Amino acid sequence: MEKNGSDATGVDYSRLTVLLIEAVKQQQREIRQQKALLRTRGATLRTLRVHVRAMSVDSGNRGPVRSGPNPAACGTITEAVVL
Repeated sequence: MEKNGSDATGVDYSRLTVLLIEAVKQQQREIRQQKALLRTRGATLRTLRVHVRAMSVDSGNRGPVRSGPNPAACGTITEAVVL
């Protein structure tokens, strides 16, 4: 380091390696958490689709329920779910 304590003149690779290994470990933990969240949300979506299909059949609508260009603007859940 320079006299001012902030300008690097070299790299201590032995210390950098430890930091990089810990960063990769943290990244892998986050990836595992995100995969678990995706699995949970996928299961929730599948359950919702089953319920929407059942609602559609009960109401006499035999065709598939399709979303419009902006599902968030739809009036009911059956309008917002793509089957």
